[in-house]
Amino acid sequence: MPRGITGAALLSAIVAAQASHAAGSPDVRPIILVEQQTDNGLELKVVGVSEAFFAGSYRLEVTSGAGGNRSVQSGRARLQPRVPVTLVRLKVGNAPPKGWSAVLKVIPEQGAGYEIALGAQRP
Repeated sequence: MPRGITGAALLSAIVAAQASHAAGSPDVRPIILVEQQTDNGLELKVVGVSEAFFAGSYRLEVTSGAGGNRSVQSGRARLQPRVPVTLVRLKVGNAPPKGWSAVLKVIPEQGAGYEIALGAQRP
């Protein structure tokens, strides 16, 4: 059975990501990108959680491998206060340790948009 991120672990990851961002910026990011290594390779999740009602759109673009395999997932989110939700779950599989990238772009209906980038650095 593959290891997945549990509800408690997911919530901890969300809190940690928001806390690390909050330390450097006054704005809050209600939609975040979470990286999780599993037995079957890399899994990326776009997760939403907010202290207040939030509405906006998101776009996740993932590139992996030397051939530049690319996946794009996008949608709209309407988050209820303090109700975590997984918006996207994407298995990258056995992504090479160096050679994948993910960029999440979020555009709220109100306020400024933001980007979150993750990835293994190419040499």
